[in-house]
Amino acid sequence: MTSTQITPRRLGFAAASFLLASLAVSAPAFAVNEFPPNATVTATSGCEGGVFHLRTTMSNPGGLDTAHFVVTAVDVKGPITIGVGVDIAIGGSRADDWQFFEGVSGSVHITSDDNTPAVDYYFEITPDCVPEVTTTVATTIPATTIPATTIPATTVPAPTTTAAAQFVPTALPATGSSSPLTAVLAFGLLGVGILMLRFTRRGI
Repeated sequence: MTSTQITPRRLGFAAASFLLASLAVSAPAFAVNEFPPNATVTATSGCEGGVFHLRTTMSNPGGLDTAHFVVTAVDVKGPITIGVGVDIAIGGSRADDWQFFEGVSGSVHITSDDNTPAVDYYFEITPDCVPEVTTTVATTIPATTIPATTIPATTVPAPTTTAAAQFVPTALPATGSSSPLTAVLAFGLLGVGILMLRFTRRGI
C-alpha cells in the first residue's frame, strides 16, 4: 500500500490554491471594455420665425463600439418622448429638431453612460419668440354741445327832447280859409285891387 506523505511544500501549495480560489469567488468582476464608444451630444437653440427650436446631435465620433443614449422630451411639438433608447453606430450621428410651444415650459434630457464622464445634457425653457402686438385704440372725443345763450332785449331809452325839437311844427300853419272874417276881408281886398287896376288903365 502506497501512502502519501504531507510535506510542508505540499501543504503550502494547497493553502495558496485555496486562497486564490476564495478570492476569485468573492471578489467582484471588473469588466474592462477594450473597445469603448464615444457618446457625444451637441446642441444649438434660438427663435426662428416666431418658433423656438432646439437642435440636438447625438454622435459617436472615434468610438470603437455602438454608443447608447436615453432621450426624454416633455412639452415639445410632436409625440412626448420618455426614456427612449437611441443607439448610434461607430462614427455615426443623429440630429433632432425639437420645437417648443410659445409660452409653455418644455425640456429635453439626453443621457449616456458610454463616455467618461457620463453624458447628461438637460435643456429647459419657456419660449418667448412672438413679439407683443401693440393695439392702438382710437379715442372718439364726444361732441360738445354748447348751450344756446339767450341775449336779453335791450331797451333803448327815448332821446331827450332838445329845445330845437320842441319848435318842430306838428301841424300845417293856418291859412285863414277856416276863418269867415278872414275870407270876407280877402274878397274885399281882391275887389279893391280889381277896381284900381281898371282906373289905372283908363287914365293911361
